[in-house]
Order: sequence, then structure tokens, then C-alpha cells
Amino acid sequence: GMRNEKDKNLVQCLGQKIIIPELKKAPQPKYIHILAASSKAGSLSQFTLSYADMSEQLIIMPIGAWDAVSPMDEIAWYSKYSRTSEADDITKSVKLFHYRIKVADQRHRLASITLPNMPEIKIAGITLEQ
Repeated sequence: GMRNEKDKNLVQCLGQKIIIPELKKAPQPKYIHILAASSKAGSLSQFTLSYADMSEQLIIMPIGAWDAVSPMDEIAWYSKYSRTSEADDITKSVKLFHYRIKVADQRHRLASITLPNMPEIKIAGITLEQ
């Protein structure tokens, strides 16, 4: 990330609700793609998809630690070194992982995504696939 304290590159998961705007001609997304990592190994996250009819879909999935890899993780981004508040650490690599969530309800509009309340999980990006 950037060296200035106020320059944030990632979203820390604190249970935020992301509202999906209603677009007249946009089809319902089939998948949600998330680029994320955790600062703790073994983080089991819970995302909630909320639909316009007030129904919900709970997704529980592990989020990989940024400084480790398990056979289940799909590495989406890799750096040979990490950056700390003091300096660059050329001895420690970091990774971000790709996660794909299937939007199960294709009949009702996806209204929001609620992130886990787990500060150790950081998200670099979320995209909707139609």
C-alpha cells in the first residue's frame, strides 16, 4: 500500500453492508468475485447476500492468510515483498486470493452484500459477473 497513513488500499471487514443499486436494464449477477486475504490463518468468514424480496443467502467460506497458501486457495495477486509501516520487507511475500460466490436466487434482485465482521479480513475488490 501507500506509505501515507491515510492512504488505504483495502477494505477491512467490519460487517459493512454494500448496497447494490437497482439498474433498469442490468441483468441479475450470476456470480460475485472477491479479491481478499486475511491477516490470520484459518479465518472462516460469513458473507450475506440480501435480495429485494427480503430473503437472504448465507455464504460461509475460509479466507486464506496473505502470507501463506493452502491447496484450496486460488492466488489472484502475488508480490515478492511486503510493505510495513517502517519499511519494505524483501523476505516476506504476500498474496491476495480470488473467491467466487454463486448468486443462488436468480428470480429476485440482489439488493446488498454484507461483509463479515472480521477485521482480520481485507478486501481489495468486489465485482459482479452477469
